[in-house]
Amino acid sequence: MEITLRQIKQDYPMKNILVLKSYLQAQKKKGTLFIKETISELQESTIFNLYFYKIASPNSKIDAFPVPILDFQIYKNKIDQYNFMKYYFEKYYPLTVRINEFFELYNTKHPFVGTDYIWFSMSREGTKKFILSDFLIGIGKVKNAEKLQE
Repeated sequence: MEITLRQIKQDYPMKNILVLKSYLQAQKKKGTLFIKETISELQESTIFNLYFYKIASPNSKIDAFPVPILDFQIYKNKIDQYNFMKYYFEKYYPLTVRINEFFELYNTKHPFVGTDYIWFSMSREGTKKFILSDFLIGIGKVKNAEKLQE
């Protein structure tokens, strides 16, 4: 979901921005939440996407998903790797991947590694190259689907 540090401060009792950033960084290190940006560089009004490990927000962009560290594997062939990723992607988002080439848009060589969860995120090039409906079935189930592609 798109959010700012200012919005988080309004909803939680942390008044000090450094304490909030420290908390977010600790959760990111665990992998229980994921933020592509470097947390220490975020300004209070900077909009960023925040992902939680348990469930995708209906307002999230579809460009990151978690895999429990104990389940994580890297396969030598693309078909097995994409099938592995597909399982966790579809578990996280209420969507079905139509073609596995969708995962070529993700950074498979360098996922974010937390202590509890690993996050695959879409490469910057990938976010510009696809039309969701070409790859995914069930896009109508996702609220604000038009926001997912920018």
